[in-house]
Amino acid sequence: MSTADTLNTTAAAMNAASAATNSAFSAYDVINFFKSIGARITGQPREFNYSYYQMFGSIDPTPSVRESGSRVIVSGIDVRSLYRFVKTKYSAAGFLFKFFTLTADRCHLSISRFFVPELIYLLQENKKFYPRTRNVDKVINKLIANTWYQNTQVEVPSALDMDVINHLKRKPLPYQLNFIKDIYWQKKTQFHLKGYLLGFDPGLGKSATSLFLKEGLHKKHGIIIAPKSVTRNVWPTEIEQMVDNRKVWVIGDNIDDITKDTDYIIINYEAIDKIKDAVMRRFDLKSLMIIVDECHNFKDIDSLRTRSLLDLAQSTKCEDILLMSGTPIKALGVECIPILELLDTFWTPTLRDQFKALNRYPSVMNELLHNRLGILMFRKLKEEVLRLPDKIEKDLLIKIPDGNKYTVPAVKDACRKYAEERTKYYKQNYDKYEKAFLDILDYYEQNLLPEEEKDEFARYKRELKMIKSGNIQAGLDMNSDIRVAIESVNQYDATKLIPRLPNAMKKIFRDSRTVYKYLSLKVTGEVIGNLLNKLRQEMTSSLIGKDVINIIGTAEKKTILFSDYTDSLHDAYAKCVKAGFKPMLITGENSNQAKELVSTFKNDPSLNPLIASIKCMSTGHTINEANTVIFLNVPYRSTDYEQASDRCYRIGQDTTVYVYRLLLDTNPDNNLSTRMSDILKWSREQFGQIVDGAPADAEVNQLAKNMLTGDDSSFIDSAKDLVNVVADRLRRLF
Repeated sequence: MSTADTLNTTAAAMNAASAATNSAFSAYDVINFFKSIGARITGQPREFNYSYYQMFGSIDPTPSVRESGSRVIVSGIDVRSLYRFVKTKYSAAGFLFKFFTLTADRCHLSISRFFVPELIYLLQENKKFYPRTRNVDKVINKLIANTWYQNTQVEVPSALDMDVINHLKRKPLPYQLNFIKDIYWQKKTQFHLKGYLLGFDPGLGKSATSLFLKEGLHKKHGIIIAPKSVTRNVWPTEIEQMVDNRKVWVIGDNIDDITKDTDYIIINYEAIDKIKDAVMRRFDLKSLMIIVDECHNFKDIDSLRTRSLLDLAQSTKCEDILLMSGTPIKALGVECIPILELLDTFWTPTLRDQFKALNRYPSVMNELLHNRLGILMFRKLKEEVLRLPDKIEKDLLIKIPDGNKYTVPAVKDACRKYAEERTKYYKQNYDKYEKAFLDILDYYEQNLLPEEEKDEFARYKRELKMIKSGNIQAGLDMNSDIRVAIESVNQYDATKLIPRLPNAMKKIFRDSRTVYKYLSLKVTGEVIGNLLNKLRQEMTSSLIGKDVINIIGTAEKKTILFSDYTDSLHDAYAKCVKAGFKPMLITGENSNQAKELVSTFKNDPSLNPLIASIKCMSTGHTINEANTVIFLNVPYRSTDYEQASDRCYRIGQDTTVYVYRLLLDTNPDNNLSTRMSDILKWSREQFGQIVDGAPADAEVNQLAKNMLTGDDSSFIDSAKDLVNVVADRLRRLF
């Protein structure tokens, strides 16, 4: 190519790019533009990304790192190589635009100091991918030397008093001792943490380990926050078996009995606010440890229970928070937010939005979160420390006479008709609901609103107006203004408005507000809650037949039947009795007696099977007297499935364990049960990528992309909460 041809080609390309961007090029843009088309002149085309050069084109090539307040200022990164790496390996070209910001001079990159481990990891992986990338080692070394990360290179002696440990009634197993003596204090100190995440598999002794740690650190007070089913039945026994002469207060006791001498408070998730004032007034807060059992139940950063936990941790300024779960992340990366906010001193609430935005790139964020959990979580799997028999899982496909009723086409038609009926009803009666809602708001403002909250209520009304006038579908987008408004209004309703209303008004307000604010979601909720759940329950009960009875009758040991649906549990009970068995039933109605009932089931040879709700029995109980588990319906979350099936797959099990999942056979048509199986597979894979670092499974990703709608790539590419995702898919499917 001649010089004239080269100039003509360059001029044409620059004119086209300038017209496309509708803006003038700076001198630096021109230089970088010439670089970008250099290969094109020699016959090797290269894509020109103007957004990339706008953002990163002026970065100073000299390696430097300095910490400035809560930010870390960096230069010298080969951003072009890093951008290519993230785009090529993760197909996440937009990730860096949300990870970095620019300093005012546009010559340096700026990140929150919280993200230093993520930046180091990305640079290390970039070098593996492109070994000739310049300056990588220099920048990494400066990130370690010139930021808080330098503390991670310093050995920290253990603060655990082994003399105390040696005098306890129980002795820690080697992996438990490794955590309390060698891991906890050193990692907490090195990485500026306020505690740690204990990620033992079910059955490996998380509860005992937390008590070893609390006693060994000489913490006078321990607040144990646990599922309601184990507050009175399990935790007090664990303490009695560990140490003598401890004063234990359990939720339900007189609040005035909490004193400066109380050693342990045991409460359920919804009772956190009830003990806060007593703790603040009577405890030595410098000698406090907070233990959160099954912390995955605090995955939603906007839930009331999570807000209460965060408030307790912040108010007490607790520096020893132990989060415990064998399944800390149920499916989505955003579930890490409460964990990070509780444990990391560098986390600030302002990072929430950025973190959610970054999680729109799960291919890269799942890997980064796996690296982050490696910093603040001690993980132990059963196969690493136990010799257990095999665990065999099977899908049990069952045909029933009216199975076509539950296929996707039939359910779609039923949901459409139901939605039309409910929409028609609410539109005909809308004026009545609107008047009821606005009358209550007026009554609240005139009679119940404190003077100092008038500005807050004015904002509430403005947000109501935004919701009413906006596109409610946008409320499913994590970063939309509509979603923020919905969350804010719902929070105000739950914490301020509804608690102050007279009891007679509360139900009227709840019924009318969703019709007034978002009718389409009200109808969707009724389709899911009233129709779909009913269909699932009916289908689940219909699957309980001779196949289930045969498995119970031929199992080597006892059998446990699990379901989410109380009616199906009662149906299973009746069918087992009819077949000559003597079953034990545990549901929400008698869950307060679960400890005694489980003990009776284990010790009475005539009792079989145990029929239980997943919610009541998925945690806190060991039942090695059984070796067979049957899921009458598949849970939404893989973690719920794993925990429930592990009730009989624990220390002491000596027989092969069989786990059956009942699925309706309507081949070749999909049905409600097979769709739930797809969701379970996706949930399992997401958990594996984040917690255990498992590689992504293309087949599972495709299953999830096709889930319920046939072809929906946004299912994986967005980071919506699973409940909203499923609701959205069902809305578009049905």
